Amino acid sequence: MFFPYRLRCYDYAAQTNKIKIMSESQNPVDVIKSMSSDEISKLVLEVLGMKVEKLEEPNDRKESDFLAYYKDEIFLIEAKLKQDEKKEVAKRERVLSKGDVYMKDAVLGRDDTISGAFSNARDQLLSSAKVHKHDLRIILHLSRGINAKAKREKATDTLLGRTNILNIKDSTCKPCYFYTYSDFYTHRYAFDAAIVGYVDGYGKLHLAIYLNPHSPRYDKAKQSEFLARHAALDPVVEEANGRAYMPDANVSVKNSNDVINNLYVKYDNKMLQPFDFNAPEIAVRVSD
Repeated sequence: MFFPYRLRCYDYAAQTNKIKIMSESQNPVDVIKSMSSDEISKLVLEVLGMKVEKLEEPNDRKESDFLAYYKDEIFLIEAKLKQDEKKEVAKRERVLSKGDVYMKDAVLGRDDTISGAFSNARDQLLSSAKVHKHDLRIILHLSRGINAKAKREKATDTLLGRTNILNIKDSTCKPCYFYTYSDFYTHRYAFDAAIVGYVDGYGKLHLAIYLNPHSPRYDKAKQSEFLARHAALDPVVEEANGRAYMPDANVSVKNSNDVINNLYVKYDNKMLQPFDFNAPEIAVRVSD
């Protein structure tokens, strides 16, 4: 199965030892599982080279999680962690303990629950932006647990209004950005960029960073040394270089027929088919 999405991968175990949060005798996977949202998010930002200040929420207003510093740049950052409900973790353990095969299915695409978390992040970032001096605002979304990669992809789909487009003429597949409702567009005054990642079952962190072309600070984000250092993906550049599709800005996503018809005309190709992948996770317990 082909996923045309760019990733950056970091060795979480090595980095955690580097910044001295665990001893050599500790299992990095166990340590990561036990971390709170603030702890794991702060670690990720430090891995990316930032100096991080935790912001304490006052009683009279909402507050973002962090102020982060990279050279001369200051970022407001709100972090969200997507993990499993306890009942699903218990179900998985029951299935595996009986020697059976556990499967957790997922359909990629926009996710209303994740979008709700992004709405909350918007409120926190906009509230903090009135108080704290900063250059750019970033939403950080991390996933861990069962089918963590699928959680990460659904978060990216939700932010970028992303789907996949199959070109039946040549059997190629590319992402299409802003095909459907996009939280980057909806929250364009709050989200200048996004860091979206997941922790796999081996304790490794996989990240992708995206610029928001709908942000009023888009030009400033393109000049950011931090975002350039980590090869932030710009949907506009991806489309211009033929690595993605994108409908024209004046096309409403309220009607999917209007969107696909616009793509037919824009790319002179009526053999384009939108679809979202299924992304199941299958697990078995292997005896030592």
